[in-house]
Amino acid sequence: MEKVDYKRVKLGDIAEINSRQINKDFSFKNIRYIDIASVTKGSIDNIQNLQTSKAPSRAKRLVKKNDILYSTVRPNLEHYTFIKNDLPNNTVASTGFAVITPNQDSVNPYYLYCLITQSQFTQYLSQVAEQAVSTYPTVSPNIIADLDLSIPPLSEQKRIANILSSFDNKIEQLKKENNILENIAQSIFKEWFVKYNFPNDNGKPYRDSGGKMIDSELGLIPEGWRVGKLGEILELKSGYPFSSKDYVEKSSQQIIRISDVKGNGTVETKSAFYISEKAKNNSKVDDFLLSPGDMLLSMSGSVGRIGIVPTSKNTLYLNQRVGKLFFYEDLFYYYIKNLLLSGQFESLISNMGYGSVQQNINPNQIHSINIVIPKKEEITKYNLVAKAQDAKRNKNTDKIVLSEETRNILLRKLIL
Repeated sequence: MEKVDYKRVKLGDIAEINSRQINKDFSFKNIRYIDIASVTKGSIDNIQNLQTSKAPSRAKRLVKKNDILYSTVRPNLEHYTFIKNDLPNNTVASTGFAVITPNQDSVNPYYLYCLITQSQFTQYLSQVAEQAVSTYPTVSPNIIADLDLSIPPLSEQKRIANILSSFDNKIEQLKKENNILENIAQSIFKEWFVKYNFPNDNGKPYRDSGGKMIDSELGLIPEGWRVGKLGEILELKSGYPFSSKDYVEKSSQQIIRISDVKGNGTVETKSAFYISEKAKNNSKVDDFLLSPGDMLLSMSGSVGRIGIVPTSKNTLYLNQRVGKLFFYEDLFYYYIKNLLLSGQFESLISNMGYGSVQQNINPNQIHSINIVIPKKEEITKYNLVAKAQDAKRNKNTDKIVLSEETRNILLRKLIL
């Protein structure tokens, strides 16, 4: 039954789709490009700066504040987001998106975004896409425009949007705090293990206070430290070969694939595939269970991307060709974590890739990488600092998870 004052409309009646495109009057020599892979369930991970003349042919859709980007390719992967802030006029999205521009006299833009990203709409569009006669499951903008919606009066839309956006703002702020904490952690790491200014016995910066340095194949290092192999500290093991037959629409367990390891410490679980109870109950799968904080490495395709497993309400498992680092001693966890995320290792490992069709790396290559191995007493001191930083980030992460869960509960109650 329709709620009183709600009315039925077609999305195309309250919004325009793909109304602004690059044309001959576009005068910018450079664009800020948003592609499908950089958008995941409400967030934009990366905006590329490209020369207009060298941009891909699909870089056509102009984007502005209050637009909704909704991928028309494989809608089940939930590549959608809302543009809540002003953007430069040279911001362009892929033609793989339907760029939805709400008519603000008829609908609150953020309310519309929350409405059409509900599971019943993504499931419907996914079903339509699977029937499409094309290389990939795709829906046309006309199908999106024809979506049948039930919306309340504009004043009620704004009230609901304000409630939901307050949670989004809180989540965004906590994520910003975590980014700041991560930058601080990297600054401390570089001071200790790149500049070698860890505290000496008198609490002074070691190298700047005249601490003795010795030659090594990796340059000058503090006396008592040495150069060794990464394989002395850890072992890299690949994941389990899950089959597409194991995939299900929804469950309480997911698998982390290569595409979920985004690099620079990020593992994205929002788009991770779900697997069945039957697949989980296979005794061999238990060896590939993941825990928060586990370090992962992409071993095929875009090799060398490093990710840290986040907290998740679901049970996570490791898929094949994604490697997990197993430490012989937990003592070295924080040192190796920040060493791998310090900016040089992703490109170093990427350059190790072999194969003409698809790049690959193997565990032996990773094990053979030369690294500086500090004395254990310095590592122990560093761990006290690193653990304190980690505890702050974990506390924020727990707040983020709780806020997201609360927001989603409210979303289901407020968006009918």
